[in-house]
Amino acid sequence: MVKTRNALSSLITKIGARLLPVLSRWEEQGTLKKTARWTKLFVLGLVLTVAGWLRAQPEPPIATCYDMAIIDPVVVTESSITPNPTNGADSVTVNATAKVYNPGIEGNIISGADVRLVGDTLLVPLRAVDGKFSDTLEAVEGRICIGGLAAETTWVDLTFYTSQAGMFTKQLMLVVTEPDSTEKKGNAGD
Repeated sequence: MVKTRNALSSLITKIGARLLPVLSRWEEQGTLKKTARWTKLFVLGLVLTVAGWLRAQPEPPIATCYDMAIIDPVVVTESSITPNPTNGADSVTVNATAKVYNPGIEGNIISGADVRLVGDTLLVPLRAVDGKFSDTLEAVEGRICIGGLAAETTWVDLTFYTSQAGMFTKQLMLVVTEPDSTEKKGNAGD
């Protein structure tokens, strides 16, 4: 498009350059004296306007700036704690499935996962169900001990790591309860 505009501008400039001397000669010779002068001015103005318009570069493309959204590197698609409520159990099983949000980054895979009770410093590693962390989609499982916890609602942090230093933590609710009263009665009669 730019080449075409420049070619047309050059053509109009050449036509104007050949036409102006002819009109100037007519004006100087007295042939169509006033008409030649006004025609010359009109042609000169038209040539300059059209050539300038054609040579003008098009507007640069509009650049729109956006704030970058923070995207979690890992998306947890499924997660569960069993039993929940605990019904007096000493440990619970944590199961989860997660996938790398942007697998297009070279070699970006889920490289590990762990779980901990909120307020506790002990990280319990989770194991990959398929045996190793080697894919963009991983199912994990593990057990955590809750035997010393009082009956209450608490939270469990489930954290996944990627090979490209990404990390995502999801909190799961855990309801710690005492054993059902029917189980206590059954055990007392034994």
